[in-house]
Amino acid sequence: MLNGLRVSKYKKAVSPVITTVILVAVTIAISISAAYWISGISGEYTGLEKVEIPTAYCTLNPTVNNSRWEIHLSLKNSGSNPTRIMYVMVNNMLVSECNITAGGSLSGADSIGTSIPESGLGIESGQTLDVYVWIGEDLLSSGTSVSIDLHSVSGIDYVKLLKLL
Repeated sequence: MLNGLRVSKYKKAVSPVITTVILVAVTIAISISAAYWISGISGEYTGLEKVEIPTAYCTLNPTVNNSRWEIHLSLKNSGSNPTRIMYVMVNNMLVSECNITAGGSLSGADSIGTSIPESGLGIESGQTLDVYVWIGEDLLSSGTSVSIDLHSVSGIDYVKLLKLL
């Protein structure tokens, strides 16, 4: 008898080894559950927008849209999320300020136009698209470096620098 209680000599507690095994198993199960939960949440916020310009070249072409220079850009969305190119800048000047409709004919010799629609150009993940920028004959001359800046809806700028030949 222990402090007024009868203790049976046949009743035993759980072995310390079994207790340790159970605690380790529960800890591993909770860790795996937490890892899956965190990876599910982080996957929603880690989408990546990345537009590459692998090819860019310029040709002298007076027959297309009354322009002198036709700049060809090949765009590839190598990110995991789709994106939308909203506007184009040429040497820090918005193409839309030239009052040229997308793909429309250049009315003046010093105008700039683009093939990107006013509503923007959507590019799905993994997709490759061609974009054209036309520059009027009196605005830039041969040998001039031109900075083409494509601005996406998420605020990222993709810049390509090339020389008019």
